[in-house]
Amino acid sequence: MNPVISFFCPGVPVPFRWAASGNRRYIPKAQKDWYEKVLFEAVCKDTISSGALRVWAEFVFPHPTKVKRKQHTVRPDLTNCWKLVEDACTAAGVWRDDSQVVKAEISKRYGKNPGVHVSVYRHE
Repeated sequence: MNPVISFFCPGVPVPFRWAASGNRRYIPKAQKDWYEKVLFEAVCKDTISSGALRVWAEFVFPHPTKVKRKQHTVRPDLTNCWKLVEDACTAAGVWRDDSQVVKAEISKRYGKNPGVHVSVYRHE
């Protein structure tokens, strides 16, 4: 089955998180920049306005030079990376609301071209 929408956003993925300074909470600059980058890559002309969706996403991180780890089993955690991309896809108009996503296959790994690959399918 072909994806309805598919895109790649290059760059080192940044997870969603709140930072605090005293009693004030804010969103860090690196997170805002990554969100804007994903938003730019995800912008589409037609919003999938109804129906259930299935999503496949793969986060690729640069491999550290000194560590010989095969799997990306360290921070950032996968769900926080996905939350930021999911919110950017909603803002970009990929879907009307992220509640339409009923199944998501997300993963993270090391690779030579860091970024996130996203494909959206209709769930049947």
